[in-house]
Formats: sequence, structure tokens, C-alpha cells
Amino acid sequence: MAVGGRFLAALVLLAALLAGCGAARGAASGGRPAVANPGGPVVEAGGTLLAEPGAGATSYVDLIRGATHAVEVNSYLLTDHRVVAALIADARRGVRVRAIVAGNPYRDAAAMSQEQAEFRGSGVAIKTAPARFEGRYVFDHAKYVVADPGQSDQAAILGSSNLDYSGLGGGNREYDWKTNSPAVVAALDAVFRADWGGTKAGKVPRRTLVVSPGAQPALLGLIDHARRRLWIESEEMGDVPQVLAAIEARARAGVQVEVVLPRSLSSTDRGNAAALKAAGAKVVLLDRPYPHAKLIVADDRVFLGSENFSRSSLDRNREVGIVLGGGPAGLAAAAFRKDFAAGQPLNAANAGDHAPSGYLPSGRQLYGKTEAEVRQSLGNPERTYSTSYHGRPEMAWVYPDQRVYFGADAQVVYVSHQPG
Repeated sequence: MAVGGRFLAALVLLAALLAGCGAARGAASGGRPAVANPGGPVVEAGGTLLAEPGAGATSYVDLIRGATHAVEVNSYLLTDHRVVAALIADARRGVRVRAIVAGNPYRDAAAMSQEQAEFRGSGVAIKTAPARFEGRYVFDHAKYVVADPGQSDQAAILGSSNLDYSGLGGGNREYDWKTNSPAVVAALDAVFRADWGGTKAGKVPRRTLVVSPGAQPALLGLIDHARRRLWIESEEMGDVPQVLAAIEARARAGVQVEVVLPRSLSSTDRGNAAALKAAGAKVVLLDRPYPHAKLIVADDRVFLGSENFSRSSLDRNREVGIVLGGGPAGLAAAAFRKDFAAGQPLNAANAGDHAPSGYLPSGRQLYGKTEAEVRQSLGNPERTYSTSYHGRPEMAWVYPDQRVYFGADAQVVYVSHQPG
């Protein structure tokens, strides 16, 4: 069930009332982070929760059009024509516009050339991410926009939405946060400037934001904080042992643990979800809207951002998120409840299967390959295990952030890898 129309409008209005600033650009907001979370900061700041589908591109376009000095964008995908047009219009009226995009966007090899072509000659300066975030199974996966950092009208949006059609109203469930907090804007600006210059972001932005590489301690601290409720909506539930163990521990301790995941999970992610269920969590699978979200509600705190539950996302990628206290947790919880109610419970019958995805995640180069050919391309797997899909036996080979499945004829039938 989507958060759209009247429901979304009510959320935005309530956020404005609670925060005292809503989506306004000029309102004062200190946003001083208080390091109360053992793993990382908790930010108390005014702002507006943006839930997709429903919010669309309007908040992003308004933020960009309102800039007077500078706009900084880091987005895994940057192809939404409304956002692109607003950035180009800014550059043509003298605003300094810079954008960082992923050089190897997964499953969308044409995106980078499209981005380069659209901005060519426009005055928008565009770069691909630093090389350390462009390797095999490593991505610049961050999603944020900063307007006029350091100025009186500074503002920013960060969250899970790619700046493409799917992310901005096209059918994904996303959670973003719009704020004019000087602390948040300065931290995002610091990450952007470091990546633009090819240097390390360092510790300072991490006093305000949840930044990958190295996001795992902050998420563990948030999970451990939960005493009443731990609600998670995520695109993935990958092999991150410490995080999975922490969630299971909260469920066994009597915390109300509820999880929303996409129906099109990989075999491994379904197995991990089944383990959470066995520990006492309630897990549902949702078709629509597609849960591209990366959301954790832990009592009175909420995390939203670009980090997935995967080793690559938490430990190797460039990712940016934030832990917010106060009103945002209630707003995000209301949206979560809609999705949880619309999902179908995970059951033992499907817990070990990988769902058909409609595509072959590493491209078609592995489909139909033999074990020897896969070993030649990817090397030896970390481990192997037997599984089945709809009663058909399969052998799974485990690589970092990827599973390769062989059918009874020892040829590749499926590859699971969705950093998204």
C-alpha cells in the first residue's frame, strides 16, 4: 500500500508542525547532534520526511531552484529529467553546480553515458566517483543533494532515493529527509568535497552522519538501543553476521521486531529472513510499492539513508545516512505500518528459494556457463551449498555479495546480486 495523496500530505504537514520549519528554506535550525547512541550520533533537527511514492521530485527540484550560490549532488543514478533540468537551469544562471555519479551503476550500464550526454555543455560539472568506490562489487551508492552550504539559506536532502524515475515517484518505497540544519549540511558538504577531490572524508562528518565505509557500528548501536520496537524496511537482508545477530537478540529479548522486505529476495536473503523469524521477528514480503527503502525505527529513533544490509554497503561502498530523534520516528513508523500490513508473511515453504528476478544480475555473461568457466571468471567460491528452487535441486557458489546458482546440468541458471 503506497504512502501517497492525502496520507503523504498529512505526514508532511505533521512533520512541519513538529519541526517548526517543514520544507521552508530560511527557518533557523541548529541541528546539534548529541552522541547518545553508542555506535554513532543521533541528530535532533528540524526537517521534513519525504516518503515515496508520493512525494515525487518536487522537493528536490525546489531545493535546487532555490539555490543562489552552489549545488552539490551525489547520486548513484542521476537521470530524472526534472532534476536534470533544474540543475542545468541553475548552472546557466551562474550557480556553481557539481555532481558525482557512480561510474559502474549496477544493471544500468547506459546510465553513465546518458548522464554525461545530458550535462555536456550545460555548465554542470560532473565526475564519476573516486576509484576506490568503482571496483568489483564496490559502489558509490550515496544519494544526497546540498544547496548553498554555509549560507543562510542552506538546505539538503538525503535518503534512499536515487535521482531517477523509480526513486522519485515511480513505484519504489523510499524515505528521504529534507533539512536546513547547519550541522547536517556541513557534514554532507564535507563528504562531497572529499569525494570530489579524491581524498578521505575522515571523522568529522561521522559526528553527524552514518557514513560508509564503516557504517556498521552506528547501525549496531541503533539496533541495540531498541527496547520496545525495532521496525526494519529494507531492500536486502544480506550476510552481515553481527547485524543479523543483533536483530535476533532484540527479538529474543522481547522487543517487537517487524521486518518488511521485497518479494524478489535472493535465496540467501530469504534464509537470513527465516532466521530472524525463527528468533521471534515478524517478517513480511511486499510487492508494491517495491521496498527500496533502508529504514530502521528503534523506539524513538529512526535511521534512513542509502545503506543496505550487506557487507559491501556497510564496509566498502560510499554510503550516507542519518539517525534522527524525536518526531521523525513517529512519521516513519506510520508509513512503515502501511507497508507491513500490506505484506504477506514469510513462510517456511518459500524461505529457502530464490525468487525469479526477471533479469540476470551480473549480465548475461554467466548464464549457461559451466562450473569451470565460472571458476575461470570469478575464481574459487568462498563456500558452496546445496539448495532447491521450486523442487529443483541447485548448487550455490558464494562470492562476495554474489551467489551463482547451478542447475542439475551444472550450468548457471541464476545470479543473485542486488546492491540497488
